[in-house]
Amino acid sequence: MNSKQHIISACTVIALTGCANQGTSAPQQMNGLTMNQPVVSDVVPLTEGYVSPESPMEIGENDLMAKTSTNYEKSTGGAIPYINEDVAFPDESAVAPNLEDEIWIEDASALAQQPFTEVSVAMPAQEPQEIFTSYGESDVNDYILIRGEKYEATLMRWLHAEGYTKVGKLLDDEYQWKMEQVVERDEMLTTTFDEALRVIKDRISANVEPESTDLYDTGPDPLPVVDPIATSRLSFNLDRELNEAIISSSILPTTMFVVERGDLMTNYLRLAAHYNWEAEPDFFLSPNYETPFNYIIVTEKQNVRSAFQHLLKPYPNLKAGLYRPSRQVFIEEDK
Repeated sequence: MNSKQHIISACTVIALTGCANQGTSAPQQMNGLTMNQPVVSDVVPLTEGYVSPESPMEIGENDLMAKTSTNYEKSTGGAIPYINEDVAFPDESAVAPNLEDEIWIEDASALAQQPFTEVSVAMPAQEPQEIFTSYGESDVNDYILIRGEKYEATLMRWLHAEGYTKVGKLLDDEYQWKMEQVVERDEMLTTTFDEALRVIKDRISANVEPESTDLYDTGPDPLPVVDPIATSRLSFNLDRELNEAIISSSILPTTMFVVERGDLMTNYLRLAAHYNWEAEPDFFLSPNYETPFNYIIVTEKQNVRSAFQHLLKPYPNLKAGLYRPSRQVFIEEDK
């Protein structure tokens, strides 16, 4: 074997050794940044037997593109394909890309020299929207709080000014005490009636009776302090059609009855009908009495017992008898 044959054999051994080493190299370590990135061999096909003398970090971008173009043309005899990024391809491992969607250029360096073009995406035009709440001039009024006036008197004055001719109340001892507290300073609220009611409701509810300071008090520990406004039971039940307003601290529905000026028997019959009970003149077993003026009775709905207690309160010698099986009401003297 001559020297030329020895040199060719040596080159063949070296080339085969390089290919073997390349096929048995350790797998590339994957991380969150490289999992979805293609390796160089997937993007740039290398010609057989080509080995770059420089490391990848030492090769400039223009050199890499020039070497890639030269070797690709040697192996394929064609130009480098430029993939249009506007076309969405499926995963190459599952489906081969469609070459009809590729754009071919003759010189790779021309691609790097193409000017960058900024693409603006037109968004659908949207008209500005302004959200606001306005009140008509007729809805806004002046509501005055007078220093030294009880809150109950202030509230009654406001309700009558709004056209509520019949105003009644159903309050327990706690809220009756709150209503009797006085306004601390003069104030005028220029707002709507609903907002004025909210303000005065908070002011009334915030009144808290002072705790006992008796040194000899051995009662249970006081209850935890709660927000009197957040836990308020005060409500204003307004009926604009009937011009009726009820101030209540009860959690139950309420009803109003107006005792009219005249005589007691007539109002007894009317009150029983209001609560859907039966009453007859023959059931009125006492002398009739005069009712000198109108006044209002407010109770929970269906609380007929409380209603007749209010009706007969000015007449201590009379009492009402309720026969519940037939829903009949009798009036008799208390002997």
